[in-house]
Amino acid sequence: MTAPRAVPQPEEARGPADLLDLMRRLQQWSGLPLSELEERMDADGVVAPSGIDALLGGSTLPSRGLVTSFVTTCGLVPEERERWLRVYDRLCGPAAMEGDKRVAGRPALNLGPATAPAPPPAPSPPPAPENGSSGRHAVQPSGPRHRKTSSHGPTGRRPVSLLVAAPAIITVGVVVSTLTGVFGGEGEPHRPQASPGTAGKATPPPPGWYTVMPLSDGERSGDCLSVLPDDRLKPQLAQDKCVAEDSLQRIRLASVPDSAGTFQLKAWTAKGELWCATLDTEAERSPLHMRECGDDPLQRFGLTPAGKPVKGGQLYRIVPQATRDDGMCVGVDIRETGGMEAIHAACGRSGVRGYLFTPAAEP
Repeated sequence: MTAPRAVPQPEEARGPADLLDLMRRLQQWSGLPLSELEERMDADGVVAPSGIDALLGGSTLPSRGLVTSFVTTCGLVPEERERWLRVYDRLCGPAAMEGDKRVAGRPALNLGPATAPAPPPAPSPPPAPENGSSGRHAVQPSGPRHRKTSSHGPTGRRPVSLLVAAPAIITVGVVVSTLTGVFGGEGEPHRPQASPGTAGKATPPPPGWYTVMPLSDGERSGDCLSVLPDDRLKPQLAQDKCVAEDSLQRIRLASVPDSAGTFQLKAWTAKGELWCATLDTEAERSPLHMRECGDDPLQRFGLTPAGKPVKGGQLYRIVPQATRDDGMCVGVDIRETGGMEAIHAACGRSGVRGYLFTPAAEP
């Protein structure tokens, strides 16, 4: 087992160029290829206009919102993320009012300047009618356009010519039509329609090393699956606060030969043994201990999508293959010592909405 690489420390930065260099090192630490990092950020709605490769190869720091998304996608927990943002604020000054983070780095599509431009001067009133004129075409001076007219009768209202109003109506119609085409109806963002063969399907993550975060709702909990000792000091699959450099929080998805979609969950123990998560029994609330990998059916697990994707990616249920037909999943619960342990539970009572798999470097 190789020693885990230490996460870069943002406090080492003495200037924006230093912080940008630390961002490059953070990407290397995360183990994510640039293409996958950019794809995950795009999936969260954060776009680097020139691409992540150009961003990291440049000489100026991106917006605060883009940096936030970058360090989050690299796998930093909230406490570590706040350290990076404090350093960013120290080097770049107080954060300015940012627009929608989904178009970070695109000023033309943001919410606009912090101060609204001055309104154009009001047009001068037209000349008064000459003597003898009926005056029926005279335009009476009016107050500012944004003020309401009196509600005490029609005498204070100005009739609006349809010829004057028509361009405005057409303009509004074009804008509404354009926005409807871009964002879809009912305020929902536009999403490309999936082909019939792919609708509702999400493939499991590929084999490799991950940090695995249980989520009970749509927000990150800051906890990760980890190998911890039980009451008898036996290595057990449990839940603990995420620590970026903790090698005991790295889970390897290993494909099972001749069994498509089936995995073993491998992890290092404190004694340096690469073992597999194993159900103690098929009974409900059975814990999962780490045991030597083999052909044990209690070491076989499937991953099924759990609802719609959240910020960070798709959630998956961890389903023991031995009891999948019984509707059982891997959940978490509080053990007698107060810690959180992984247990065998009915999927509807697992205490977990799903697990977020974030690629990580091999420990």
